[in-house]
Formats: sequence, structure tokens, C-alpha cells
Amino acid sequence: ISIGKYRLIHSTILNEDRTLLVSLPRDYDKTEKAFPVLYMLYGDHINTYFAETVSVLNKYSADASIPAFILVGIMNTDRYRDLIPLDQKGYKTGIDNFLSFFKDELVPFVEKNYRTKPYRALLAPQAGANFAFYTLFKEPGLFRAFFLNNPFRWNSGRELMLSMAEEYLAKNK
Repeated sequence: ISIGKYRLIHSTILNEDRTLLVSLPRDYDKTEKAFPVLYMLYGDHINTYFAETVSVLNKYSADASIPAFILVGIMNTDRYRDLIPLDQKGYKTGIDNFLSFFKDELVPFVEKNYRTKPYRALLAPQAGANFAFYTLFKEPGLFRAFFLNNPFRWNSGRELMLSMAEEYLAKNK
């Protein structure tokens, strides 16, 4: 039984390899159509987040309730370094590097290797929701939609992100 394939991408920005899980729409090989991409953090949670997301995408795209998506799960290596803006002591983390990896390496990799539409969404549970908010304010055009779960569970960076939100909203009424 296969719900996807593993892909490996080397990140010069992060100075490490990242494992991706890619699930293509059922009719991907039978058509020349391009598809929107749903990027999913916590891709290493295969039996839960990844499998559940594949199931939901297949179920609702089958009856055209939603479009069919290419799903790209990104495995964590150090989620708190990459996904929250400040560590427990209030020091800056590697979130900006992870954002650069997404923008400058991961998205181009996916768009080069798959038929994609210019519509990207981010599924970001747990600490990933912090990354989603951070991305929304730093690179607002990177994703067109966000699916978040519990973004303020971690206190680290909460005030920073709230001030980023205020600044962003003041400039972008």
C-alpha cells in the first residue's frame, strides 16, 4: 500500500538533507494537468498527520468538494529551532533559515519536479503554526492559505508574533 514517495532534498541554507513525503493526486499520471500544492509540516508523523491528510484530500477531491492537491510533507530535524521564532530563553532561533529554505530551495524543487499551479497552502500543526504566522508576516505571498492548529501553545515568541501582526496589519489594512 502506497500513499506517497520519499524524496530527499539537500539544503545548502540549512546545511542538511531533508526528507520529504510526496503524495500525488490519484489522476496525476493520467493527465497533464497542474495541481496546487499543500505543504505539511510534521511530515515525520506518517501514521497520523500525513496519512490523515492524504485520506482527507482523496475523499474530498473525489467528489470535487476541494481541488486535488499535491501533498508535500516535510520531516522535522529540529522543530523548535526551525518552527518557533524565539527559544525558551528568548534568543532568536533558526526560523529565518527555515523560511529561506522553504522559499529559495523547497518551493523551487517542488515546482521543478512536479506539475504545480501557482497556489500553495501550508498545513501547520503544533509548533508549525508558529512558523505559519511568522511566514504570513515575513513573506505574505509565499502561501495563499494556512491551516493552523494551536499557534500560541508555546510562549516563546508569542509577544514577538503579536507585535509582527500589529505592524503588518497597520501597513496592510
